[in-house]
Amino acid sequence: MKLSACMMVRNEEANLPRCLESIRGIVDEIVIVDTGSTDNTIDIARSYGAKVYEHPWQDDFSLHRNQSLDYATGDWVLIIDADEEFVMSAPIEKLKDALVSFGKKYEAVALEIIDIKQGHVSMLANTTRFFQRDKVRYEGIVHNMPVVKTQAAGLLRFCVLKHYGYDLDPEKKMAKFKRTRDLLLKRIEQDPTDYICYFYLSQIYGSIGYNRQSIEYGEKYIAHRKDVKDVFMGQIYYSMAIGYQDMQDAENCERIIKIGLEELPDDLDLHYAMVQFAKWQNRTEMLIIGAQGFYDLYQKYQNNPGNRSNRFTFTQTPHFLASCMQSLALFTFAVGIQGTKFMSDALEQTDPSMRDELLSEFDSTMAFMGLSGQEVRNASRNCI
Repeated sequence: MKLSACMMVRNEEANLPRCLESIRGIVDEIVIVDTGSTDNTIDIARSYGAKVYEHPWQDDFSLHRNQSLDYATGDWVLIIDADEEFVMSAPIEKLKDALVSFGKKYEAVALEIIDIKQGHVSMLANTTRFFQRDKVRYEGIVHNMPVVKTQAAGLLRFCVLKHYGYDLDPEKKMAKFKRTRDLLLKRIEQDPTDYICYFYLSQIYGSIGYNRQSIEYGEKYIAHRKDVKDVFMGQIYYSMAIGYQDMQDAENCERIIKIGLEELPDDLDLHYAMVQFAKWQNRTEMLIIGAQGFYDLYQKYQNNPGNRSNRFTFTQTPHFLASCMQSLALFTFAVGIQGTKFMSDALEQTDPSMRDELLSEFDSTMAFMGLSGQEVRNASRNCI
């Protein structure tokens, strides 16, 4: 079984060595379509044995992606970008055996992608990147999407992609934003029913802090969710909830969280958004529900990333788990202290025999947790 890596690049001398080093010895062939590099990209590619084909840039990512596929000769192809790194925790033979096995049932195979910003994980997703060579074509001039006859894909658990493409300085970030925005607007102009563009516009505006524009495009996308139900990008709800919270719009923030969870009850990010909203609005019951839901889903996805499907996930890191559990602990602690004070005040007016019974039960429970009931009651008077 022969495996080809297919890439399209331009001026990637800073990223390309890391990418090519990560696949050297894993793939049998590296095919690169260069769309007009003026730096050392082509020389670097050839130094790794890549077959380089030069095509002038035509404002169409799918066109050049498909060109790379046309040059490939492998049975399977790996689609990888210069700002990505392939990491595998198993022998090469296991990868090829898995692709041969998957090929009996699937035309495409996914793996996990980890977005890295400033050395930290900022997003996780499952992304379909291995394809039987003659079974896939790409569509879309920007945010190009693979099209295969059978959408179902296996998931390789021992391979991941690390993505560094959003870890940019402000100048490069703005340049990438403008390029992507213009191509997305061009797509909409060519096809007003290309509703996925509203999603991507919402995301890129949000990435540079333009919340108003991000929300406007997000609302347009949600308005057409029934038109794109088979490929609806559910992460729009999380980004909009965060956007509305940043704009201090509590009514719309709660509305989006509610709609999102009705459609996607197992969405980890929306449970985190619920916790943040509940903290902001001092909604203890909502916070408890959100934090418990987040914890359960976090464990579910940690144990099996395949449960996440192809949905982008922004909060599946220990930092967000700790944040949710901190919120749960602090809010429930505050409620417990308040309840203890109210209990103590009420017991002063209670019949002594009944008071002793309640105090005994309270003290026994505190002792079980290694605390002194009397000290907890004294502390509650001082805290409130």
